[in-house]
Amino acid sequence: MERFMRIYTAIKFIIYYLCFAFIIYQNLLSLEQGNVLRTTYQFSRWPSELTPHKKGSFHSSQWNLRHWWKDSEEFHEWSWEFAFETSSSFQSLAGAGFQNTTESPLRLFDMHSEFRNSTTSKHTISIDRFWYHWRYKNFDITLGRQAIGLGTSHFISVLDIMAPFMPGTLDSTYRPGVDAIRIQTAYGESGERDFIAAFSPEESMHSFLYRQRLLRGNYDFESIIGRVYERNFLGFGFEGSKGRVGQWGELAFFERKKSEMLRTGSEKFAFSAVFGLEYFLSDGRE
Repeated sequence: MERFMRIYTAIKFIIYYLCFAFIIYQNLLSLEQGNVLRTTYQFSRWPSELTPHKKGSFHSSQWNLRHWWKDSEEFHEWSWEFAFETSSSFQSLAGAGFQNTTESPLRLFDMHSEFRNSTTSKHTISIDRFWYHWRYKNFDITLGRQAIGLGTSHFISVLDIMAPFMPGTLDSTYRPGVDAIRIQTAYGESGERDFIAAFSPEESMHSFLYRQRLLRGNYDFESIIGRVYERNFLGFGFEGSKGRVGQWGELAFFERKKSEMLRTGSEKFAFSAVFGLEYFLSDGRE
């Protein structure tokens, strides 16, 4: 009897081990994962009119290695993604101080580290994606560090204010993630509504937006209202085409701070706008 119990215990242990190994394989080894290496080089020259005390040309380079894992359930009832990046940037001594990239202010949790920095080099590692998405009734909810893009413009956007790329950014493959909760739901037959709350270590920098998109004929219309980076904000955008001509445009109003220089708008608000056209060439099949 004792021998039988030892055999039974051994068989049970083997079964438990196989079940555990199967779970690990299904939930870890079978995940969708990947690595991406990106390299950019930039050659510049100081503008003599703006910086008479600095002369000559300079160059900079940046290497980004991104690792990511993600998984989802069929029909997207739930999904998640985790990604981190290691980055090394180098700049010639003549261009020291030309560009200083920093983390997005809408990151409540510090998941960024720097090491071995100097006037000409910078090495960092940061978690750029860490979100979980699920569906509840008619709502799609995404919680965590995620990419949030706004606006309809194809190039320079005045509505993409939550996590925009810095002017002159050469590597815009991945949008910087922000710590936020985003709730999306359908609106009408072809529209959608979003409520976005993004959080910062500084309480006054917490940002909240309501966004609505509608499709009318060949045109997609977008409107946004809320408060971002301590400013009240209102914006409108459209994108569509007529024949072979595509059009898009954005208009944004920002609350002005008292200490700011007056350039556009009034003493209480500033505005920015961008409009564009594009022509689609025939592909020979018409």
